Amino acid sequence: MVTSLTFSQIPHFSRLFVEFIKDNPLIAKRFPIKDADCFKKRALHFSGRVNLLQSITATMSGLALTDAQRQALSDLSKNNSLTVVTGQQVGFLGGAEYTALKLHSAVHKAKTLAAKHPELLFAPVFWVEDDDHDYLEAAETTLITSSGEPKRVSCATSNEILGLPACLRTFDSNILNVVQDIKNALSNTPNYNDFSELLSDIYAPGNGWSKAFIQLLQLLFGETGILFISASEIRKHGLSSDIITREFESYGRISRCIEDASRQLTDYGFHNQISGSSVNVFYMESNGKRIKIQKDASIYSAGAKKWQIKDLLAEAKSNPERFSPNVALRPIVQDTVLPTAYYIAGPGETSYYAQLKEAYEVFDVEMPIIAQRHSATILLPSVVRFLDKSGLSPKYFMQSWNIIDREFSVNMQTDEFSALMGQAVNEINNTFNRIVKFAASTDQTLEGSVNAALHQTLKSVDNIQKKIISAVKRKNEVNYSKYRLASNVIYPNGALQERTLSFASWMPFTNNEIVQKAFHSIVALPANTHYFIPLFQ
Repeated sequence: MVTSLTFSQIPHFSRLFVEFIKDNPLIAKRFPIKDADCFKKRALHFSGRVNLLQSITATMSGLALTDAQRQALSDLSKNNSLTVVTGQQVGFLGGAEYTALKLHSAVHKAKTLAAKHPELLFAPVFWVEDDDHDYLEAAETTLITSSGEPKRVSCATSNEILGLPACLRTFDSNILNVVQDIKNALSNTPNYNDFSELLSDIYAPGNGWSKAFIQLLQLLFGETGILFISASEIRKHGLSSDIITREFESYGRISRCIEDASRQLTDYGFHNQISGSSVNVFYMESNGKRIKIQKDASIYSAGAKKWQIKDLLAEAKSNPERFSPNVALRPIVQDTVLPTAYYIAGPGETSYYAQLKEAYEVFDVEMPIIAQRHSATILLPSVVRFLDKSGLSPKYFMQSWNIIDREFSVNMQTDEFSALMGQAVNEINNTFNRIVKFAASTDQTLEGSVNAALHQTLKSVDNIQKKIISAVKRKNEVNYSKYRLASNVIYPNGALQERTLSFASWMPFTNNEIVQKAFHSIVALPANTHYFIPLFQ
């Protein structure tokens, strides 16, 4: 059973993204269109292959490369090769499911392009944004437990240092408690032993957050041929230095470009995803903290550090590892370091790329073609069986559990019970209305007391009704639990599964081969709709 919905039928997808999928000309003009000749020119003119390969090799140091990855590295050394890029911030247990959807979408696109353009080589590359310092986002994810409940887990401790990028964060002994808590919640799953071993191997004291993220992706997806490159290695190798220096020299230009693009989009009724800053660069202090660079008059500053422009340029040249781009400048750095043909973007990224066309032009960097990642909800076999038997659609469960719970309760009530409760309420109201009239004719001040008694009586009846409904639920507990599981899997915590659950959620339920088969089946379909895919097909 594979069903689908358009993005406009699902909550949470922005109008701009929906119109991008529909190829709205107002949105399409914000993105480049290229042909084979453009690809050839891009490949031949790219001069950074040696630095690129060094950064990828450094990122993947210590990993056992697969044959497909070694072939991709070999392809990238040739001057007729291009990359299909996607990326994501570091996330605990791999982050949300869309990480895997992005990765597989990039691999699939690279294969499609290679078949279409046999004179060119295309390597899939995953950009690991480990210079990001939002540790709460990086530390949290959600799993489905043995009992079918969403469980939010976090590797963060109370001692986390604000401003420290993911690449400098390591697990302390607290990770052992976190891992044990996860194991306890998954102890009754079919593939518990393998998943438990994976957790203990990767998430151990002393291992880095970024390293663990890459190790997990490598273990699960290395056979696809995906290559990893981290923002921290780009920074350490000084490969973002030229763009960052030019950002200082062209103060405010990116900000103005983004503001102009934003006005165009808002004039068309679309929202803006990002706002440009006057300086789109962070500075890393000697203690590792990442601080945004500000400008006041002629003085640039980051915390207690201050520069005149000539001093700032000198430090950017002598210590390039201290400087990193923000969200507006990062894509431009990325497509300077990589010979990108396509970037596989999520809905939010698509929206902010719509604001960056002119910013790319400022730096004379070629903007890649932007393609949407695949979008899907994976269904456990028990959920598939329940949907088939009940006749309910997955879309029904893409709403608040409170609504589903209330409707279930109503449906479980018999006509006799509903009629009985309705009759009781009517009779109570009628009786108290007569009492109110009689009491008021005797003593006007008694009216309030009688109304208060009416309220209390109706409240008691409501409590009785709730108790009876609870009893009905208990009697129908098996069916009720199926509703609850379907809601938890399809719309966990009231949000899209792909944005909430870790893709590692499926590992305790089956082996990696079956999980990857599910993702392969997703990316074999067109990327212009949202799919509901059984985990086992």
